[in-house]
Amino acid sequence: MKTPRIPFLCLSLAAAWLPVSAATIVSDSFTDGDRTDGTDALDIPWFTNSSSQTLAVEGNQLRITPTAASQGVVGSIPSGITLAIGDYVELSFSFRHGTSSPNSSTNGFRFGLYNALGETMTADAANRDDPNAGINSVGYYGNVSTGSPTTVTNAFYREFGGTNGILTGDDRSSAVGSNAVNMGLNDTDLHTAVMRITATAAGVTLTGSIDGTTFATGNASAPNAGYLTFNQIAFASNVTNTSLFIDDVTVTYVPEPAAALLGGLGMMVLIGRRRR
Repeated sequence: MKTPRIPFLCLSLAAAWLPVSAATIVSDSFTDGDRTDGTDALDIPWFTNSSSQTLAVEGNQLRITPTAASQGVVGSIPSGITLAIGDYVELSFSFRHGTSSPNSSTNGFRFGLYNALGETMTADAANRDDPNAGINSVGYYGNVSTGSPTTVTNAFYREFGGTNGILTGDDRSSAVGSNAVNMGLNDTDLHTAVMRITATAAGVTLTGSIDGTTFATGNASAPNAGYLTFNQIAFASNVTNTSLFIDDVTVTYVPEPAAALLGGLGMMVLIGRRRR
């Protein structure tokens, strides 16, 4: 009697199937020299949240020059991402401050993923959180201190819209996963950041790192399905003495492993049946 090999073949090939399930939604390195949806594959358009700040592509990097605290920029993701339980979305990018080291600030640098709730940003200086204008973004963001502040506050927040601009104000939850370890953002060196949002039965799990070191991790609620859809990236600087440069922005969607495994198993079983 021959030993049945299809199940083992299915398992091994299904395991190999898992990495293929990840999908890159955004990959913007600004090499086309533009902040619009240009010639780069998977790039996206970027807009300011204030008429007084400057946003441009310089040296194949997105240059943000705020004139006041927490002025944000928003990148619109055309396709968007909706998470099921076990799925996760990951935002990664590189960044540096300009010719001067950033001032000390508890809320020096913020970045996050949001749902525009049907109001896609198409122009500069549009207040992303103005319910009177029908614009009310919701989502999650990481807060990382810069310089050498007396109080270091690295944490995640759930933002639920309101009258304040995106990444600003008190229209947010209390801090999640607070960490008082200084991340060393007190120079003009190039740094890397990663933020991951994983959907759970209770809401989401948030994890974030700077240069491979965790700055915060914790769980937050997702009051409705709108908090599990993401079609915007946001960055904000609370530092006005120097510009902030952003590069190599990537958003990746990864489905729940069991779902990918089942998909791989199903395909392999189908192949096995056809061969009989």
